[in-house]
Amino acid sequence: MVIYFFPLTFLTLIFLASNISKYKNFFRKKIIYYSVCIFFIIFICFRYEIGCDWISYEYKFKLIEDSSIIYILKNQNIFFDLGFSFIAKSISYFFGFKELILVYGLLFTIPLFLFFEDLKNKYLALIISYPYFIVVVGMGPIRQSAAIGFFMLSLLYFVRNKNEKFYITSLLSILLHHSAIFFIGLLTLFKIKYENLKIDLLGKIFILFGFIVLLYISPEILSKVFVYIKYVKFGYMNAKGAIFVWFINFLPLVIYLMNSSKFKVKDNLKSFFKLFSIIQISMFPLLFINSTIAYRLLIYFFPASVYLSSYLPEIVTSNNKKFFARFVLIFLAYFSLTIWLKFAFHNYCWIPYKNILFN
Repeated sequence: MVIYFFPLTFLTLIFLASNISKYKNFFRKKIIYYSVCIFFIIFICFRYEIGCDWISYEYKFKLIEDSSIIYILKNQNIFFDLGFSFIAKSISYFFGFKELILVYGLLFTIPLFLFFEDLKNKYLALIISYPYFIVVVGMGPIRQSAAIGFFMLSLLYFVRNKNEKFYITSLLSILLHHSAIFFIGLLTLFKIKYENLKIDLLGKIFILFGFIVLLYISPEILSKVFVYIKYVKFGYMNAKGAIFVWFINFLPLVIYLMNSSKFKVKDNLKSFFKLFSIIQISMFPLLFINSTIAYRLLIYFFPASVYLSSYLPEIVTSNNKKFFARFVLIFLAYFSLTIWLKFAFHNYCWIPYKNILFN
């Protein structure tokens, strides 16, 4: 269990050093940030037997490996999402399941670091992310973590007005995990409205192609929804952590709604975060209707809540309050990691930590 505290302590030391005048310029260099990214690639992408879904993913990989592409396409309902099937089948020609985990780890880790790269407090954002977003989500639900990774890239390209990259990453997010449809659809509609309903040719092609893909995978999506409803009804499936995820996302988002003018965020992202915050808060009743579906949706709010949390020290005026805000955020990171590793119902899926490079 102790090994999980090493990356968090590593990030904390870098963050503290980056706020000391003597070392500030050195630790804010991109080469340092990219080096930290490589460290986390090793930590996340080379993990072994981590996460409660490890065995089921390994089984699905072997099933895909032994099946033809035509059979996979005709029987998509017995496999995971289309994007997962395609990636798994491609990797199976030359490599094995460990390499699949490596690829999926990269699809989460690299977007995460790109999403926080331009933040003033990017190391603080990583500290806030670490206990749950990185350890539990990034090293747990393999497909959905990658889908969230591409969702973060979509947000990034939305802000930068990189339409081609926005459409591509949006579609990939949906193909990797169908739960992304709601958020990608929301972001796309918001983009259209923000650009005064001006849709370029590429946008029209994306919408048409996305609609065709949606028709193709819609039976699978509906079957999964029915499974969730059936399992929850008979007590087979219950996401006990959903209310915890809602709460840790709720605090920074509600602070943002009350102080949005103090956050130095680009206008289009600021407006989207307002809408995002309202949706997250309004999802509270869903926690008691279907906690599993709620959990699948709520983890998409982590990028926004972490992004905004890193700004919290900046919205206060005095240096003493800034220092206190940073201290509280770092303390909460250590506290939440301790509580999760010690008392969480599914902590056994992460303990002990294993890495194929050192085991």
